[in-house]
This record gives sequence, structure tokens and C-alpha cells, in this order.
Amino acid sequence: MKKLFTTILILSFSYAFTQDWIQQTEKLHYFTTKGKIEVVPDYNAMALYFSKTVDQTAATKLEAQLSSYNASISAITEVMDIKGVMLLRNANVFGDFSSKTSRDNFLAQYNTNGIQAYDMAPAFMVHGMKAWLTKRVMIKLKPGVELSAVQNMTSEYNTKFVRNIVGPDTYLLEVQDISRQFEFIQELQSQGLIEWGEPDFKMDLVKLEDPLYPDQWHLNNTGGSIDGFPLVEDNDIDAPEAWTISTGNSSVVVAVIDDGVEEHQDMNALLPGFTPVNNGDGTPDSNGDHGQACAGLIGALHNDIDARGVAPQSSFFSINIFASNTSNADVASGVRWAAEQGGAHITSNSWGYSTCTDRAVEAVAEAFDWAAVNGRGGLGTISLVASGNDYGTCVGFPANLESVMAVGAVDGAGEISVYSNQGPTLDITAPSNTNNGVVFYHGIRTLDREGSAGYSNGTTTNSFGGTSAATPIAAGVAALILAVDPSLTKTQVEEVMYNSAKDLGAPGFDNTFGHGVVNAHDALLSLNQEPDTEDPTIPTNFTASDIEDTKLVLTWTASTDDRAVAGYRVFQDGSELQTTTSTSLTVQGLSPSTTYDFGVEAYDGAGNLSDRATTQATTTEPKPCEEATNDDFESGFGNWIDGGSDARRSASDSQYANSGTYAVRLRDNTSTSNIRTGNLDFSGTSRVQIDFTYITVSFDNPSEDFFLEYSTNGGSSWSQIEEWNLNDEFVNNQRYFEQVVFDATFSSTTQFRFRSDASNNGDRLYLDDIVITSCSSTEPTDEEDPSAPTDVAASSITDSSADITWTASTDNVGVTGYDVYVDGTIDGSTTSTSYSLSVLSPETSYSVGVRAKDAAGNESAEATTSFTTTQTQSCQEQVIDSEDFESGWGIWNDGGSDARRSIRDSQYANSGEFSVRLRDNTSTSVMFTDNLDLSGFEELQVSFTYVARSMDNPNEDFFLEISTDGGTSYSIVEEWNQGDEFVNGPRYFEQVAFTGSFTSNTRLRFRCDASGNSDWIYIDDVEINGCGPSTAAPILNSSSDFDFSSTFDDDDEDEEIILYPNPVVETLNISNLPADARVQIFNFGGQLIMDKKSKDQIDLGGLQEGLYFVRIIHDGEVSSYTISKK
Repeated sequence: MKKLFTTILILSFSYAFTQDWIQQTEKLHYFTTKGKIEVVPDYNAMALYFSKTVDQTAATKLEAQLSSYNASISAITEVMDIKGVMLLRNANVFGDFSSKTSRDNFLAQYNTNGIQAYDMAPAFMVHGMKAWLTKRVMIKLKPGVELSAVQNMTSEYNTKFVRNIVGPDTYLLEVQDISRQFEFIQELQSQGLIEWGEPDFKMDLVKLEDPLYPDQWHLNNTGGSIDGFPLVEDNDIDAPEAWTISTGNSSVVVAVIDDGVEEHQDMNALLPGFTPVNNGDGTPDSNGDHGQACAGLIGALHNDIDARGVAPQSSFFSINIFASNTSNADVASGVRWAAEQGGAHITSNSWGYSTCTDRAVEAVAEAFDWAAVNGRGGLGTISLVASGNDYGTCVGFPANLESVMAVGAVDGAGEISVYSNQGPTLDITAPSNTNNGVVFYHGIRTLDREGSAGYSNGTTTNSFGGTSAATPIAAGVAALILAVDPSLTKTQVEEVMYNSAKDLGAPGFDNTFGHGVVNAHDALLSLNQEPDTEDPTIPTNFTASDIEDTKLVLTWTASTDDRAVAGYRVFQDGSELQTTTSTSLTVQGLSPSTTYDFGVEAYDGAGNLSDRATTQATTTEPKPCEEATNDDFESGFGNWIDGGSDARRSASDSQYANSGTYAVRLRDNTSTSNIRTGNLDFSGTSRVQIDFTYITVSFDNPSEDFFLEYSTNGGSSWSQIEEWNLNDEFVNNQRYFEQVVFDATFSSTTQFRFRSDASNNGDRLYLDDIVITSCSSTEPTDEEDPSAPTDVAASSITDSSADITWTASTDNVGVTGYDVYVDGTIDGSTTSTSYSLSVLSPETSYSVGVRAKDAAGNESAEATTSFTTTQTQSCQEQVIDSEDFESGWGIWNDGGSDARRSIRDSQYANSGEFSVRLRDNTSTSVMFTDNLDLSGFEELQVSFTYVARSMDNPNEDFFLEISTDGGTSYSIVEEWNQGDEFVNGPRYFEQVAFTGSFTSNTRLRFRCDASGNSDWIYIDDVEINGCGPSTAAPILNSSSDFDFSSTFDDDDEDEEIILYPNPVVETLNISNLPADARVQIFNFGGQLIMDKKSKDQIDLGGLQEGLYFVRIIHDGEVSSYTISKK
């Protein structure tokens, strides 16, 4: 079919202007529980702000611009990509940015090409630290104040709720207008609504560490020297003596809040962790190594592999607060999550801010306060925090909080480490290194990230210390205390540690050592525990159950001990398999039809062992294939994990779903353009079958493709299973059904991944109905092709479409589907024996081939047929309606409270002063036409212009929809998505052409799918055109000024009334018009525009082109006519 219309897109950008902070000096403050906190602009460092997410491209562009200012110095930038902020830490070397004019000029130059920043602001000095505004603020409402009480103000300041942070009355709000953040907080304070409010600053957290050297003298100091400097005997924590009482217990959970911890060969498996900024799992980024070293000082196992930790039998998880984009709200969320969702008994915090200000960040302080009161079911979480390495006489924040224990550092000679912060809020000290002004010495040995990712190659590090080392050592002592007596409250644990500490310096508490140096053995002895020499009892009722071909479950009845059972050692065929603290273990990776001998021993905290219990079991024969996962994405991602910003599951993609309303969309080719499964236990599996369906949109480059991949090491590395390439395996906008079968050696940490390799955000892949089936034995390979389809035929042939049918093929196993080719190129796939072709050219011959396929990938010979499309039907273009909303809604209807036509929106009108605003995503976020009789039309075209405002979420969009049943149901004609088709601010002009089976009750509708009342689309100048046979005449089927029904009397003997010419240019003649007849003329919107009496010539020269309706009233009868004005 010929293309009647051309889509035109016009983009326009306007530059933002920066705030004059010098004039705002009196307004630069916010409020905490300590009162008003004033801040001062620091123009040596700047930040650029973007309306949506931003990537490294923005920094590259900035660095190129700055090189023209000073080519000899590199710009120091940091991209907070998901928060739309970019920091410039050394702005001062490139010029003076203190004036508003200088920033406006710089921003205008930056915005001249591509990426658009809307504001540029300085850093601020807060408590002596640099702090950058993000686009968010944190508030805590006063008791009894609901969030609804501030909604009027949030609308005034264009703010949006993001999430709760450290409690149900503490909120994180987005404020895009950087210049009004302080004003917003001050207004809430003046109305008495908040306890405190502070910007969600980006501040630099400090990892409190130094270069160090090996040997774990901190556990057992026997004197001598290390690093060439003498040690003083017994300046340690008496760990070996403490271990005769306890080495910890898995029921005691320690959270390491730092830059991430990952699995290690010398630590027990980690519990699930958390990364607040991106809902990650707490594992480190590429540059994270500090947290691993801290965790090793607490939890390194006593197994002669690497190092030893203070409390190795404890359980651990990680909170990563150093991931990219982290701001103060994320830090507070991590602390609260550790105690609440994570259930931590103890948190180890080797980090802080470079300030001694009390409650410097109110949200972080409140998170620690909450944990101290509510953690451990009300017993209180014990939070140990490093005092700081600033050579200072005050303890840094947050270690100076009353709700935490501040930990300083002492060296191997019993002297305070020179860098360790001191003061009245210091609570206790623990071993670490020191410095003589030239070198560091008395170093601490601990674990490192395995391989080259950490401080050094290998599994341990010789370069760790500072109060960062002292804090986890003290946390390990707290873990031993709770292992012996888990009923102690937070305060009681602190008192045990203070009272049992080795007193150094002035007698009693002092500002240098606090209560003294932690002593693990004396702390446990103070709990009235004598050295443990008694063995646990032997486990009983040791049996194997749930026996399968590759796995089984071992269970036993718990042992007893005079103190406590610390865990169990499980053996397989005489070799130790692993340790566990439960009374059951699932053993995997076994061979089918094989007999195994198993054993289990109990051990206690002192290392005493029970006798070994034994049992024997034989695995079953290999089992057949079974379904491992089945995901249609209707209730969530299911067994799959969202890869990030370039992957999504949204109801907005319902038109691409195969079943239900959800599919998964992948786009672009970034590190987030994927979905993957979690670990699947496929040990013993030899064959995997994966079934799925997909559709691609806008893949327009032959090199664009997507992949199915698998990993057998938990996602560390990936291997390709299959690739699908544009034109070779698929074309756009066709649904395909795929079944992939492959053989490999799998593991208990097998993962699968779909990965997009497209060109940009506009290239989209939609996946649905993914089923993974595993087989533990390989069936004979199917190498037989299906038979060729027969009776291939074309029917229902038009100028642009045809239906293809055939008789089903047969196969030795089973036919799974058919591929359809047009002129030698694949057009699509189907599982049925019919297929519809569309978008064909008129009067053109086509050759169509059909091939059958089976699950093994075998393909039949091709069966073909040929046909020729018909001529294009004659078509007459007509203007159905043109509306600029200046006089009202016209044929369009107001959807309700979330739609409006108002003079207040004049700045968004394209012509005149009125446009239609849609917002939110409710049932009233629509505008729709009256019923139109379009039954004679083949094609419609809708042109309009629009502007988006505050649509800042990639899931926000709006739709043009059509109904052919008077509005009972609608289908999508076109979708416009934020980020893909539009950004906020510019005006766009759209023209959409589409065909269909239109009816006498056709309606068109614009529908907004935004996030809230402050996300708007403004629509103007909507014109509807149609193409149909010359006899087609659109009729409005709704109430208006004009009654569109006509009355004709077949027995009327009067002469026929004739209107001519039609179409008319200037004068409309009416012959045989009765003398007393009345002539009324209506526009297509049903509005009366002329009313004449006995007028047989009417001047229409002043009317616009289009369709008009003429009604002639005589003797109570009405005759109706349609005319076309040219």
C-alpha cells in the first residue's frame, strides 16, 4: 500500500540558567536536631545536573571542553549516573566559577552539542567537608504529621516521593530544582511539620586504613619484633586463650558495613547482603577491597589455609555503602537494613566522615539510634565504629554517637597509634599498626579478595591497618561474647568489653585509650565460663533421605555439649565434605547408581570433637528430563534477575507479551542489557532445553543481534549457546518461538543469560514465556528431518496482504513449528498451519516458502506457492477533524480530573492559548473523541504536537489508542516513551498513519501513563485525516448542535432539492428550495456556523477546507446533506 503521510519530528532545546548563590547567602541553611546548619558555597568544586540518568559520555564531553581552558591539567570528574549528577572536583584550575554569568556561559557552551545539563552548582562546605547537592532531600516528619500534610508544598516545589529511608516517618524526596532545596526544607520547618530536614548530599566517606605488614601478633603477641620494630609481649587480645571457651557461633550474625565482601576460600559462606544505592547484594565493585580485609579479621577460618579470625564460626553478610552513586540517604538505609532486614547482632564500621560534628548527618545518626534500640528483637544491635585516623583530639562522626562503640587503635608495644583519634567519646581500643613519621610498622595480616582484585595477588594482604583494622577485631570479641551468652543486651555486651579491657594510660577511663584494650579471654571469663575440655555427644539418627540420581539429603539429631555445639563436620567416603551448623545437609554432584559412605561429627567452640556417626546410601538410576524453571513474568522476574537500566519488565510492553500483559524488554548493548538466572543446581545434568518466544523492534543494522549464554561458575564467566542475528534469524515486528537444546557439563552454580547486542536505546528485544528443562542423561540425538509441508496455498489476497495455509508436516519426534520465507528471506515463525502476510506492495508477484522444524533443529525441505497482489483501491483523502482547542473541546471529550483544557497552560499551546494537559495514569488521564462513523475508511492519519514536562522515569509514556466498539475496549496505535521517543521540554510534531477495519462506532483516545500528578503531557493542534472510497463520508455519532439523522419521505411529490457544486469553492447553490425553508450549516464537530432562511445562494468563501453538513428544515421535516469545501 502506498504511504500517504510523512512523520515529521522537530526538536528544540532551551538552556537552563544557574542560580545566583551569592544572593542566596541568608537562605543557605537546613535544620537538624542540633538546630540550623549553615553552609557556604565552595566554587573550587562544581556539579552539573541532568534531567535523567547520565553516563561517562557526559564526563568525556566535559573534559574535552575544559581542555580548552587548561590543557595541561586533567579534569577530575565523577559520574553519579543513575542520579543524573556529575561532579567536577578541581573546577578552580579551569577558571573562576563564582559568578552566575560565568556558570551560565559555561553551561550554554556545554549544552551546544548533544548531552544537556540543566543546572550547574558549587559544592558546599558542611561541617568542614565538601558536600554536593544531589536532586534529593531527606526529611523526618514530626509525630502525628502525615505525608499528605505536606503534599500541597511538594506540588509547589515540584517534588516527588522516592522512598522511606530509616523509618516510616522519614522520607527521601526528589527535588529537581537544585536552587529550591534549602527553601523547601526551610518552609517545612517554618510550618512546624518536620523534626529535621537535610539535602541528600554526596559526601566523601573515608575508609579508615593505612599501609601495613604481616603477622597476626594482635591475636597472640609473644614479643620479639616485626617490621624491624620491637613488640612488647602480651600486648594482644588473648585470642588463643579465648578460643578454649568459644570460637563463635553461626547464630551470631555480623554485618560488615563497608565497600563490599565476597566469598573467600578461608571464610564460611556469606548470608545475603545489600547494596542500598542499587538494591544489589553487597558484593564489592571492581575497586572494593577494604571490606574483605575487615571481614577476614573477624571470620577467617581456623583451617591452616590463610589467616585466622577472632570469631570464625560467626555468620556474616555485607552492606556495600561505597558503590557508585551512593549518597547519605543510601548510607542511612544500609545501616538500618543491616539491623532490620539483615538481622545483624553486630555491625563493624571501618569508615566515617571527616568531621567531629555530633550528628553531622541526621539520617545516618538516626539509623544507628534505631539499631541500638530495636535491633536483635529489642536487645539492641552492637555497632562498633572506627574513631578515625586524623591524628585528632576528637572522635569522628558517626563514632561519636552515644548509640555506638567508638574504637581506637594501639600498637604492638601498647602505645596509642599516633593517627588514632582521641577524645571523651572514645570507648575502647584494639590492636593495629602505628607510624613513626617515616614508616608504618606493627602491621596486621588478614584476608584479601582472591586473585588480582584486592590489595595484592593471592588470597591475603600485608597492607592493612589503622582504626579500620582495630574495629573488626573489637567486633570479633563482641561476637565471641554473644556466642557464649546470646541473651545479653547491647548495654551489657558493652559493659563486659569495658570491664574486661586491659587498662592502659591513666587509671580507669581516659580520652586516649577509652576503657582500655579489648581482651577476648577476660571478657569470656567474666561470663563465668571455665576452659572447655568436654567432647560433644555423638549425633544420632543419622540417615540419608530424598535420594535422587545426583543428590540426597543427610539428617541427624542434634548433639549436646556442656557449653554449646558450634557445628558439625560432614564426611563423604572418608574425606571431609564441609562444615555446617544445622542438622541437615544436601549433598549434590553425585553420580547415578553409586553407593556412598557418609559420616558426621559434632564440635564445640573449644574444638572438642564427638565420635563419628556413619550411614550409607545408593543414588538412583538417571532420571528423565524435568522442568527447572517456567517464567511468564506476570508476577515478577521469577527465576530471572533484572540486569539494570537497559532491562525492564513493564505492563507498558503488553502488546509484545505472548501470554498475559508482561514481557521483558532488553535494549542497547551496555552491561545492563541482559537478564540472567540465579544459581541453578544442574550438577549431574548433561542436557538443557530452553524454550522461549520473542519479538524485536527497530533492529536496523545487520550486525545487531542477541545471545543466549550460560555460566558454570556463578556468573564469573560466560559461554555462548546461541546467537540470533537480524535478517539471518529474525526480522522486526514478527513473533518467533524458539527451542534450544544443547549438551554440556553443568554445575551447582549454573546460570543462564539473555544478552542484547543492539546499537542504542531505540533497538528493543521483548522476551516472554521462558522455560528451562534439565536432563540428567542424554537421549539419542535426533537427526531426522520433518517431512515437507503440503498443499501450500495463498488466499484472501489484497493489495497489501495475503493468508498462507498448508497441511501439517510429520516428524519422528515431533514438529515444533514452521518458518515462513518471502522471496527467499525469512518473514517469521508460527506453530500453527497458517500465516498472515502484511505490508505487501500492490500488483507484485511473491514467492512464499514454508519449512517445518523440530526440537533438535532439523528442518524440512521447503514447500512453496506464488501469488500476485491486487491493484490499490481508489482512495480519497479527507479531513475528518481539525481541533486547536481554542473554542472548546470540539469532538474531543474531557476524561476527568487528570485531563484539562485551561488558559493556565498557554505556554504549552502551539497555536493560540489553549492546549490539553494529561497527567498521572488513572482512568481520567485521557482525552477521547465522540463516536465517528468511519466504516468507509481504509486508513487514518492523526497529526498533533506535544510537549512533555517532568516525565523523568523511563517507564513513563503516553499512547494513541483506537476503539471500534464505542469505547468498550481500546488497542494501541502508537506509544511514546520517555527517553526513547522524547525528553522533557522540547516541542515535538507527530504524524501517525495506520490502517484497520474501522466501524460506525470508532473512537480515538490519547492516554497518559505517568507516575503522578506532577508528570504532564500537553497536546495541541490535533488533526484527523482519512483515506477511503469516494463514497465514504465520516459521520459524528454523538450529541452536538447538529442532529445527524435525516428524514426522507419516499412519497414526497415535491421537486428534489439539489445542492451544487459539490465540492464547492465559493458559492453554494440550492435549487428547488421551498420559500419558507430554513438552511443550517454545521462544521464536522457538530457546531452551528450558519443559519439562513429561504437563501438559495450561500457564500462559503470564508470557510476552511473540509467536510460540512447542511440541514434543510421545511414543514417539520429535515433533509441532510454532506458537502466538501475546497
